[in-house]
Amino acid sequence: MGSRGRRVKQRRGDAAPPDVRVPDVVGMFPWEARRRLAMDELGLTGPGADAEESSGWLGGRITGQAPSAGEWLPPGGTVTVWFGDEPGSAGVREPRRPVPPVRRDGPPPGR
Repeated sequence: MGSRGRRVKQRRGDAAPPDVRVPDVVGMFPWEARRRLAMDELGLTGPGADAEESSGWLGGRITGQAPSAGEWLPPGGTVTVWFGDEPGSAGVREPRRPVPPVRRDGPPPGR
């Protein structure tokens, strides 16, 4: 463990600061993730991050991240995040309720 309780990996023969382990930010709100990553001197980005006007940045929860939790990044590195229906989600394809049975005899319903 390094300073401030973060996990660090020392590079051999380098004068550069040690790498830090990427924390798990999936399930957090963007402001929580930004604060958590800043503790390890890491940045946060994702779709719409520049404008921060997309629904995810305004209150959605993070559903994916790269690099994954547990990987190593140098201080100043950036973690990319996704929200709800961003890449990796195909959405709901099946019906929400059963489809009514098809009538095979008589006029269609409503006539």
